[in-house]
Amino acid sequence: MPSVRDLRDRIRSMKNTQQITKAMKQVAAAKIRRADALRKQSRPYADALAQMLQDLLAERFKLSFHHEQKEMAIFELTVGEQNTKMKHSAPDALPAEEDPPWVIPEFSLGQDGCPVFPPGRGGLMGGGNGCYRWTGFNLSMVEIAKTLSFHLGRPVVDATGLKEKYDVDMTWSIDVTRFMEGLEGAGLLDQTGEAADYGPRGPTLIHAVRDQLGLKLNSKKGLGDVVVVDHVEKVPTEN
Repeated sequence: MPSVRDLRDRIRSMKNTQQITKAMKQVAAAKIRRADALRKQSRPYADALAQMLQDLLAERFKLSFHHEQKEMAIFELTVGEQNTKMKHSAPDALPAEEDPPWVIPEFSLGQDGCPVFPPGRGGLMGGGNGCYRWTGFNLSMVEIAKTLSFHLGRPVVDATGLKEKYDVDMTWSIDVTRFMEGLEGAGLLDQTGEAADYGPRGPTLIHAVRDQLGLKLNSKKGLGDVVVVDHVEKVPTEN
């Protein structure tokens, strides 16, 4: 049976542990607030850069345009038959470090030829064999749909009804046959004497969304945003 002194030491140790845990939570909360503040501060710079480019095109090429809603082929994103397979983001998770859009993210290539990002960092990158990886943290369904839309080449409308934030780590492949055959034809690749197979090494993006995220892309007709150019001059104006 422990003595009174032993019991006091244990109680004191528990109190010290609780104090350390409380301090760690406070530090983590401060990091979250600081990281979130930096993310919000960087957004105006990206918006300002886009506006600056738009103003430059308008000044040099007299470019003018407007947006219209037009019926087109779209994808409707829904939850799959076996429910979503995405991992819920931790409520106190630190926002992932993200590089600006114009910076190539840091990555290495795995044994399968797919990009691998450092722990805690997200990104979307393709390898030389046509294998792509997308790693993201604390993503809303709107952000997921927007990224899928860019890589599928048509609008993706979120109809999942999911409101939580998710972590994503998925891979898919594209067919680089024509591109590689073009390099061979131009003499930019070594000829091995054997017919090389440059076909996709893994699932397509649509299949990866179904099998890895537990979501379904339903092809249908719907309204999408299009940019209509009203006027542009071929010869830029003088500086």
